[in-house]
Amino acid sequence: MEGVLKAEMSLLLKGSFSGAIHAASHVTIDREAVVQSCTLSAQDVTVSGRFSGRIVAVSSVEILDRASVSAEIESPKAAIAETAHFEGRIAMPDFGD
Repeated sequence: MEGVLKAEMSLLLKGSFSGAIHAASHVTIDREAVVQSCTLSAQDVTVSGRFSGRIVAVSSVEILDRASVSAEIESPKAAIAETAHFEGRIAMPDFGD
């Protein structure tokens, strides 16, 4: 699927997607999901599958066990599992100011 997704509630992505995602709440990228060339903005983001693009999270980003992420991330909190693959850059501004 390709396009722009907008969500007011939590969002669980399965399958393939490219485009933009704007969510007011939590976004989870499922273990089998492949999200490419994506701009993702949300309150919190959890990645279990594959993601490439840019993530802006107001609260936190979590990259779980065996996930693969190639991205620029902007979030005040970020956690990367030891067995995850990460390539990119993380900026950790204080959104609370």
